[in-house]
Amino acid sequence: MRHANEVPVLMTIFNQYSSAEFQGYDFYVTQQMATEHSPELGFANLPDEARTAATAIATFFTFLGTLLLHGVVDEAVVITQIGYRARRAWSALEPYIIGERKIRGDENFASPFEDFCLSHNG
Repeated sequence: MRHANEVPVLMTIFNQYSSAEFQGYDFYVTQQMATEHSPELGFANLPDEARTAATAIATFFTFLGTLLLHGVVDEAVVITQIGYRARRAWSALEPYIIGERKIRGDENFASPFEDFCLSHNG
């Protein structure tokens, strides 16, 4: 029964994940952003296009991490499908997340994303 209830949630996640828009943001964040913008800018001080891409990716994986934390979705399914991309996105965004945490004075910014990648072998 639990797995049947997960299917609509997982389909929504995978549809967003596979969208052209998300893929474009992911490419920019993982392949270009570091060559164009300092991590000290955090997220808040990035130019609009970079901030939009970084926020979209971080928000997606933060939300997914929250779902995993609360047992809403099966970790094995998510890790199998998205684990590599989550780790790659974390590697690219971690310096910006650290920068944003300093700017906000909030050490918990994007912490479910971090937990997903580091604690769940994401």
